[in-house]
Amino acid sequence: MILKNKKIVVTGGAGFIGSHLVENLIKVRKVNPKNIKIPRSKTYDLRIFASAKKAIVGSDVVFNLACDVGGSSYSRLHPAKQCYNALLIALQVIEAAKEQGVEKIVMVSSTCAYPEDAQQPFKEDDLYGGLPNPSLDGYGMAKRMTAF
Repeated sequence: MILKNKKIVVTGGAGFIGSHLVENLIKVRKVNPKNIKIPRSKTYDLRIFASAKKAIVGSDVVFNLACDVGGSSYSRLHPAKQCYNALLIALQVIEAAKEQGVEKIVMVSSTCAYPEDAQQPFKEDDLYGGLPNPSLDGYGMAKRMTAF
């Protein structure tokens, strides 16, 4: 897909991977920075459908990198909350994109979705070969459930 003239939303675009994706879109794919929207959680709570719709309105392509993150300590202390919020974000973004007729949605996963003993380099076939690392299981399971 040629992205140069597309209106693009990058949820999680201010994060580590998201910021590199945005940089690639601009420098490599030659997307005009004015055509890239990075919804921030202070303005758009993507767990809420109406907010997800507002974040995505008018876009052609959505890259969903948004997630409930907070480091490994947070993941160990709040796995259920993290999984719930991550799934809610993903589902609301998917539904908003579908409702608004977005051409393409890209759901970005994580190596944390793979079993803790998966051989590297990772292969897609290995994704369901065991449980994610227990210290990151809320995040890993959420990313696994939205990898399609």
